Amino acid sequence: MKAHTAVHLYLGVEQLGYLGHLSCLGREPRLSTARGTLGHLRGLRHGEPAKSLNAVVKGLPNPSPSFTTTQVSEISNHDGAICTMGIGCTTGGDRGLLDFLSVTVGLQGEANMVWADAVNQNVVDGTSSALIAFNRQTAGASLYANVGQVSGLAPASGSASGSPDAFYSADGTTTAASTNLVIQSTSVTMPDSKHYRFSITVQDLSTLAASATLGGTDAVWLVRWEVPDPNGAGHTYFAAMESDGGAAPSFFDGETSSINTTHGKFLTYPPAHTIQASYLATSPGTITLTVPVADVGGNSKATLYSITGLTVTQGTASSIGDTIFNQIDATRPFDFTP
Repeated sequence: MKAHTAVHLYLGVEQLGYLGHLSCLGREPRLSTARGTLGHLRGLRHGEPAKSLNAVVKGLPNPSPSFTTTQVSEISNHDGAICTMGIGCTTGGDRGLLDFLSVTVGLQGEANMVWADAVNQNVVDGTSSALIAFNRQTAGASLYANVGQVSGLAPASGSASGSPDAFYSADGTTTAASTNLVIQSTSVTMPDSKHYRFSITVQDLSTLAASATLGGTDAVWLVRWEVPDPNGAGHTYFAAMESDGGAAPSFFDGETSSINTTHGKFLTYPPAHTIQASYLATSPGTITLTVPVADVGGNSKATLYSITGLTVTQGTASSIGDTIFNQIDATRPFDFTP
């Protein structure tokens, strides 16, 4: 199944974004209809851009352009049927992909792609609950002849640095984060076959208190990752340290849940298990989270994808279960293969 959702034409260069369907016989080239439910009842999809460097030749459309495709989502981002009828999907079909599959061109002529990433178990009334994922081309041919080859950071593995920006943004204002919510790096190791060890290094952990001006006085330092499932949607797991009102922290892990009405509206991170952990109240400070493999899928050989360190604020404790948080800072994502 190929559902064309975005086309960009730049002086002879054409880019399209589509979903590739993987069946047991390989990639299946079925064109979509304009409206309705697409695909099989079961099937794993991946986000892919297709690019042509000869869509226009000497100012005229090329009747036989050549295209190359690249899978940009490392793992399947959707499992099951796809409904494209919006709020008319009341008769069945998953509209969780929404309208978020899009590809556009960056300053170097690189492809920038956004898609709905539903690698979790949060399906509500037949509709998946997706995060919004982003990927940028970092190598290969540019769409601009004067650039030639695109250059960028190589994919990270095992650890990643924090963002240059950390702030709370709401109601038209932006407030810089306090130093205890600014992440310097996040990493993961396996001290033995039964545990993961995540480390979050923060600019300053001499206090855990968060100001109400940053969206809430409860602060969470969290690591989130994805584990695919060849027979289903996969899982998003997490481990975290939380301090409510600057008090002594709690440490926990679990799997995402969601706030729902007719379908999932917001992913949440409720504590499922208490874990062994510690932190150094220094500048910089380090949080160490030891997560039993048994808590997060039980497969010690599994690759962890899109590991991301986050800091967030919230108005209520995570243990309530329906807490909506404010993201303050994040690392770039990285993978880990045991």
